[in-house]
Amino acid sequence: MDQLTKTIDELMKELDKAPNQEEVKLLLGKKEYSIMKQEEETKVEETKARNAHKFNRDKIDYEYGMIYTFARKYDTQGAK
Repeated sequence: MDQLTKTIDELMKELDKAPNQEEVKLLLGKKEYSIMKQEEETKVEETKARNAHKFNRDKIDYEYGMIYTFARKYDTQGAK
């Protein structure tokens, strides 16, 4: 019986040390917010990388098209 009382007293002390539910919710909310913010930053970085890749691809396509057009024009003029 004495051991049981001692264990109950220890548990009560631990409960007194434990943060209340509002603090736990606040900490969890901060953690969730930081995770959501990190995911949003990752999405922004991925979008920037995708847009840069698309811009470079479009630029290469444009330059290739200009070279091809010039070469075709030069060939047709040379053939005349």
